[in-house]
Amino acid sequence: MVGIYGLGGIGKTTIAKVIYNDLSNQFKHHSFLENVKERSKDDRGLLQLQEKLLCDILMDKTMKLSNVDEGVQMIKSRRYLEKVLIVLDDVDCPKKLRFLADSRNWFGGGSIIFFTTRNKRCLNVNKAYSSYEAKGLAKKKALELFSWNAFKQHHPTDNYVDLCNRVLHYAKGLPLALVVLGSSLFQRDEEYWESTLDRLKTIPLDDIQKVLQVSYDGLDDRCKKVFLDIVCFFKDWGEKTVTKILEGCRFHPKIELKELDDKCLISISDGFIRMHDSLQ
Repeated sequence: MVGIYGLGGIGKTTIAKVIYNDLSNQFKHHSFLENVKERSKDDRGLLQLQEKLLCDILMDKTMKLSNVDEGVQMIKSRRYLEKVLIVLDDVDCPKKLRFLADSRNWFGGGSIIFFTTRNKRCLNVNKAYSSYEAKGLAKKKALELFSWNAFKQHHPTDNYVDLCNRVLHYAKGLPLALVVLGSSLFQRDEEYWESTLDRLKTIPLDDIQKVLQVSYDGLDDRCKKVFLDIVCFFKDWGEKTVTKILEGCRFHPKIELKELDDKCLISISDGFIRMHDSLQ
């Protein structure tokens, strides 16, 4: 099993779809469950996902379950099936994995299971899990993706090169930002581009903000306060310095910083706290 994790909008679902489309013709039994978080807010939603999974891998569209525990037993009982390919998209907590695909041993030999998540704690459900961090695009690939959306070709027109570089600096390789900005700037004149880039300094685009807001909304109040402190004051500061300041404000930074890191809202590398510019 492989967990693909990273910031919202970084391209986890796109990666999972490419893998699924490339491999699905090698599997008689396969299933792609989209939007697991949104579709499993209660037991009824989780039950429907279990039914969808079983319908896909058993190729039986009449499958009905009474409760999620029955669903777990039904899925596990199919372990001697032929190999299966399963993708679980946007898993928000370990519980969902335990009810849908806790272990590759639930399925036949040679089975492959991927899931995408913003929550690194999902990677710890099973020691057998492998993980892959989805990262921002390199400059060349970022420019190509942006250009296809802004110009409908793989490169910018000559008089827009400098403006494109400013967009790339803002997006920092985030595919969601590149696609949304490219689409909004398509067939716009240079003056419109200039105004958009100036506005982005203080007002993010709604389509980007909505995706990133999901991770923030999932935090408790203390983590939200620490997150906002980092946004306003402590981005790129040393972890030890920030920890001392937050402890002086009666926070418990070892808990809050770990939670923010687990939710991919910050990263801590080389002793410093990092954050993607789009989150600010």
